[in-house]
Amino acid sequence: MKKYAALLLFFFAVAVLPAQTDTVPSKAKVAIGHEIGIETNNLISRFLDEDNEGGLLESPYLLTYKLVMGQWAIRTGIGGDRHKSTETEEGFADSKTTEFNQLDYRLGIEKRFSLGKKWQANIGLDGLGFTSKNKVVEDSGFDVITTSESVNGWGAGPSFGLQFNLGKSISLYTEGSFYYTFSTLQGARLFKNFPEFDDELKETKEENLDIRLPAVLYIVFGF
Repeated sequence: MKKYAALLLFFFAVAVLPAQTDTVPSKAKVAIGHEIGIETNNLISRFLDEDNEGGLLESPYLLTYKLVMGQWAIRTGIGGDRHKSTETEEGFADSKTTEFNQLDYRLGIEKRFSLGKKWQANIGLDGLGFTSKNKVVEDSGFDVITTSESVNGWGAGPSFGLQFNLGKSISLYTEGSFYYTFSTLQGARLFKNFPEFDDELKETKEENLDIRLPAVLYIVFGF
């Protein structure tokens, strides 16, 4: 899998470096701009079905920001999820509390190419990180059992995107990426009153090539 990551980085360098060497130095000031993108698939799925049974693909980066400097831009993205629920049985001491937290973030750089008055394409290189934790606490009145599972990881890889300008300050944007990721999964089960039954901490390490097709739509506001 590491060969795939090296090959993708090579293709990115081949696509970008010639553009740098062919550029004629200019003393003209580079225009600075800002773009904020909002991922719409997640919002649409909430209207259609809370569990997203409609099958809409979603991006982990619900909000993006780009600092645009001429044909180049520094790109960031952030997203996450958090929910907590508690189930109780009337007349019993039994209860079950589930808590989930997730955070995704990235930072990268992109080269932008004009495809006419309305269209624009880009190719970029990103570094990313992600973390999540799922904890379930079950209280039977006899004992309290806590089951937890956490994932922490990072990765990098090239991305590509296509943007359609609806107006001077609003546009539609979609992107795809090829991220190579490394992650560590840890899990354990703990007994409050009988710690001798605790499960040992389990740890699993994974490496993945995460391919994301351009199926997520963003609304982008520029200023």
